[in-house]
Amino acid sequence: MKTLTVVTSVATALSIGCAAATGPQFLPEDVRFDRISNAYVDIITTPTESALLQELPRTLAKHGYFIIRTEPGMAEGYRFLTDWQVRPVHADEAFAGVQEARTRLVVDARRRGTGYAISIYAVSFLEDESGAWRPAVASNAIRKQLRDIGTQFALDVR
Repeated sequence: MKTLTVVTSVATALSIGCAAATGPQFLPEDVRFDRISNAYVDIITTPTESALLQELPRTLAKHGYFIIRTEPGMAEGYRFLTDWQVRPVHADEAFAGVQEARTRLVVDARRRGTGYAISIYAVSFLEDESGAWRPAVASNAIRKQLRDIGTQFALDVR
């Protein structure tokens, strides 16, 4: 009888541990990004720091992205992170079992003379049936959206 109790206890502990390991997971707060695996766009140099700090949040908000964190960046610049935005799941992703897709923008603004050279990166994650999130490859749709954001920002700062 004691053996059955021990076996039952171990099996229960293992099943709870497995459920916790495969259950719903959260998106990472700090994301990795690069020019190879993520969509990105380089934008013209902004004329001033005030143009960057005033117009960038407005332009991103027009596209549904809202800055939640600003931190010092490299080369006397800034790094801006937006909140995760839910995006439509593409047909090929849905066939692969994707339940939800989210994208976060990372804006890298580096001082160039009196202005800033800006690069915007899109980091996307996909959620599968088990609730696990995994990085997504850069799609043509997100590349187009970044080009549109870059064009809009260039118009806004002129």
